[in-house]
Amino acid sequence: MEKLRYSQWASMIYRKVFQHRYVFGLLLVAVAAYFPMFKYLPIYDYADEFFPSCYFIIDSLRNGILPFWNPYQTMGLPIHGDPQSAVFYFPNWLFVVFSNYPPYYWSLYFMLHAFVGGLGFYLLSKHFVQENIAAFAVACAYMLSGVYVGNAQHLSWIIAVAWIPWVLYTLLNLIKNPCFKTCLALALSASLLFVGGYTGFVFVLIYLCIALLVWTIIRSVYKKEYQYIKKTILWSLLSVCCFVLLSLPAVISYIEAVIYTVRGTKLVYERACAGLFTVQSLISLICPYLSTNPNFIKTDQSMANIYMGIATLFFFCFGIFKAKNPLLILISIFGCFCFLVSFGNYFPFHKFGFDYFPLWNMIRVPSMFRLFFIISVLLIAAVGAEYFKKWISKPYFFYALVVFLLFDLVVNTQICGRKTAFNTSTTNRQFSQILKTAPKDYPIPEKLTSSEEIYANKNYHSFWRNLGIYEKKIEWDSYNPFILKSYDKMLQFYYQNEEKLILPVVFFPKVIMQDTNSRRLSTDTAFCENNKHIGNFDDAESTVKLQQFVPGRIEFHAESNKKRPLVITQNFYKGWKAETSQGIALEITPINSSMTAVWIPQGKHQISLYYHRPDIKYSLFLMFGGYLFVFFSLTYSFIRNF
Repeated sequence: MEKLRYSQWASMIYRKVFQHRYVFGLLLVAVAAYFPMFKYLPIYDYADEFFPSCYFIIDSLRNGILPFWNPYQTMGLPIHGDPQSAVFYFPNWLFVVFSNYPPYYWSLYFMLHAFVGGLGFYLLSKHFVQENIAAFAVACAYMLSGVYVGNAQHLSWIIAVAWIPWVLYTLLNLIKNPCFKTCLALALSASLLFVGGYTGFVFVLIYLCIALLVWTIIRSVYKKEYQYIKKTILWSLLSVCCFVLLSLPAVISYIEAVIYTVRGTKLVYERACAGLFTVQSLISLICPYLSTNPNFIKTDQSMANIYMGIATLFFFCFGIFKAKNPLLILISIFGCFCFLVSFGNYFPFHKFGFDYFPLWNMIRVPSMFRLFFIISVLLIAAVGAEYFKKWISKPYFFYALVVFLLFDLVVNTQICGRKTAFNTSTTNRQFSQILKTAPKDYPIPEKLTSSEEIYANKNYHSFWRNLGIYEKKIEWDSYNPFILKSYDKMLQFYYQNEEKLILPVVFFPKVIMQDTNSRRLSTDTAFCENNKHIGNFDDAESTVKLQQFVPGRIEFHAESNKKRPLVITQNFYKGWKAETSQGIALEITPINSSMTAVWIPQGKHQISLYYHRPDIKYSLFLMFGGYLFVFFSLTYSFIRNF
C-alpha cells in the first residue's frame, strides 16, 4: 500500500508537470539563454547604480535598519524617494532570508524576472490564441527580446518589462470577468510594476490601460450592457484603491520627491530626446549583433535592440491579416504609435506626445517606447503562429520553426549579452572576494570622499562608482540620477571649477554668513539663506565627537560654551530630527545650501540626529499587510481551481 501511495503521488506530480510543461519550458529557456550571468559580472549601470543600491538595502535590513536613508551616496539621500532604488519592491526583501547581496545574485534576479515576464506574456497571449505552442513561442521571444538583452544593465527597466504583461493580462481578465479576484490580481501586478519598475513605463501603460477600458465601455454602451458597465467601472475603481494601498509608501515618497529633486520637473525637449531609437537601429530586427556597435547605430547600444527572432517576423506576416480581436487591434495601433515615438525627434510623433500627453514630458529615454511595439508584434505573431499551424499540411514544419526560433533567440542572447548584459573580463567570484574585505559593521567616516579615491586604494575591477556604499564612506560626488535640487546647487561651484569638496563629517563653523550662491566651502565659514541665523559663533573650546554613524541615525557628544550650529555633511531633507539624551528637541536648519545644521545648546550634551519618517514606516506596514491579504486570497482561489 505504501508503494502504491508513492506511485500515485509520482503519477500526479508527473501529470501536473506535463500539464504545465510550457511554464517549465519557459524557465528552461531562460536558464539556457542567460546562464553566463552566473559567472560574469553585470555591466555598466547595473554595476554602477543598481547593484550597490540592492547591496545597501539588503545590508541595512540584515542589520535591523529600515533602508530609508542612504548616508553614503551623494552626501546622503532619501533612498525611499528614488524610484529606481526599488526600496519597496517586495522581492528585494526576500534576499534577507538568505544572506547579504553577493554578486551572483544579480544573475538569479535577472533570470527570474525574465521568466516572470515570459510567463506573463504566455498568459497574455492566451487571451488571443488557443494554441499553447504559439503562446509559448512568442513568450520565449518576449523574454529574450531586444529590450531584455539590450537593457539588461537597467534593473528598473527589467522589472517593468517583467510585470507589464501581467498588468495587461490581469486587466483583460478584469474586462472579461469583473470580480474580486481579477480586481486584486490587477492591483497586485500594477503595484509590483510601480514600486520596482522605471516610472516612464508606468506613464505610458496608463494610457494603454485607459484606452482598453474606454473602448470596452463604448462597445458595451453600443450593446446596451449597462449592468456590465457599472460592474466594470466599480471593480476598476476598487482595483485602483487596492493598488494605492499596495504601493502606499512609494506613492507618498515619489510625490514628495518631485518637489525636492532635479528630475521632478518637466524636461526641456532637447533633453527628452536622449537615448532614442535610430533608423540605423532597425537592423536589429534581423541582425541584433550590429546594434551593439554604437558607431553604426548612432545611439546608445542599450537602446537599439528590438530583435524578436527571424521566425517571429515570419509568423507576424501571417498574423497581420488574421488579427481581428478589437482589443488586439487597439494594442497594435498603440504599439505602432509608440514605435514612432521611440525615434524621438526623427519624427513629429514624439514631440506631439511630449506636448499633449501629461507625464510623457518627464520621460528622458524615447527608446523605452519600443517595448510596446514589441508587445504588439509578438501578440500578432502568436495569432499568425496559430493560423500557420492550422493552415500547413505538415505540422512538423511548424514545430521545426519553433525549435529554430528558440535556438536563434538563445544564441543571439548570449552573443549580444557579451556587449550589453555581462562583463566577461571579471567574474562574480572575483568581486565576491573583494566584497568580503568591506566592513560588515558601521565604521564612523572621518571625511567626505569619492569613488575615485576609494578605487585608487582598492581595485574594484569593473565596479567604479558608488564604492562608498561597500566601504561605508560618505561620497560627495557619487553616481545617481536621483539628485536633490539643493545638493545640485551646492556643487555648482565645484563642477564649474573642477574642484573637489574636502570637509570632515561634522564641524563647528566660526561664522555664519547670508548667501544664496554656490561657493567654495570650508570649516570656518558656512552660508545660509535666512538672515536669522547669521553671526559669529567662534568658540575655541567647542568640541564634538562622533560615536555612532548608521543609516538614518548619527550620535555624537558635543560640548560648547555658547549656543552654536554644528554642521553635518548630510543633505537636509524633510524628516531629520535631533534631540539630547534628555529628550529635548533641537533646532535643525539647512546650511551651505544642502547640508544639515544642528543648533547645539550651551554645555555638554549627548545628541542623536535621526531620520524620522513614521508616515513611510506605517504605510510600509499597511503595504505588507495588503500583500499578505492579496497573496492568501489569490492562493486560496488558485488551490480551489488546481
